[in-house]
Amino acid sequence: MLLGEVTRYLIASAIPEKSVVEALNVELREGHCEVRELIAVSFVENIENQAELQHLTQNYSAEEIVHQWYSQQD
Repeated sequence: MLLGEVTRYLIASAIPEKSVVEALNVELREGHCEVRELIAVSFVENIENQAELQHLTQNYSAEEIVHQWYSQQD
């Protein structure tokens, strides 16, 4: 539930907090399998469309978040 709120907070922000986006991206790539699953289910799934994804990742290294979001769209 908390990561869902974090997702909505970052989407609502004019400029999403870089440290949060990049930390989630690193954990999604390198974290323990349970942490990766939590981020995928609670953070990435709350990104509703491509515009929100672009808003969150526009100026950041967030390739894992982007990859996970697109893999959930299939």
